[in-house]
Amino acid sequence: MSINIIYNQSHPLALEFKNLKGPFQTHCLQSNRDKDFSHDHLHNFLDSLSSDTEYIFDFTLLSDSLKDTWLEKLTSRYQVVSDTTCNWGEFLCEKYESLTAVCSLSFYSPKKKVEVYSKSTTEERVLSDLEKILSALELSSYNVSSAGHGFTYPRTVSTLINEAYFALEDELATREDMDQAMSFGVNYPHGLFAWSKKIGIKPILMLLQSLHSQTGDPRYRSAPLLMRESLK
Repeated sequence: MSINIIYNQSHPLALEFKNLKGPFQTHCLQSNRDKDFSHDHLHNFLDSLSSDTEYIFDFTLLSDSLKDTWLEKLTSRYQVVSDTTCNWGEFLCEKYESLTAVCSLSFYSPKKKVEVYSKSTTEERVLSDLEKILSALELSSYNVSSAGHGFTYPRTVSTLINEAYFALEDELATREDMDQAMSFGVNYPHGLFAWSKKIGIKPILMLLQSLHSQTGDPRYRSAPLLMRESLK
């Protein structure tokens, strides 16, 4: 049976998904902007699935409102494993019974680890297929007890990167000096600006905006410079 994967071009691993071979059946939504998505995208994708499809892997990088819309439709027909790196995964898991597992695929990890939360009802074959996908991408899973909001690593590192951009705006130091200080002074695997390049500005900004929107906490307010760089 094919392992069905849906993704969009905005996802940092879009090219890697496209190049997956073997049992993987990948479906790319041809749009880079949230506002371009329509119900037609979803219906076309669902129509392309074979009649024996039972579960799918939703690796779309979408804003909270669109992610919610996708999952509402998808989980009404299938079991779903979704990338909720930039969304409130804990809330979505509670809202949709058929959302059986979520993961953090949208953030580059120096250790090539992906946080995975699965429900007690998640079938072993679904988790086995997820492991096959991760292995094909040269990644491995790290099981966590809660999806939280943006998982642990993405939420933490996005906040640190955001503070680095605030510091740069305040002219406290140059990018190079701050990266050197974090690498050699704190022993981080990367400086925060180098880290942001590896992850990509869009996922970082999406997660910060989701956190700020849902919590109202000012520490998640996006640095203006970070927002400007996302437009480049």
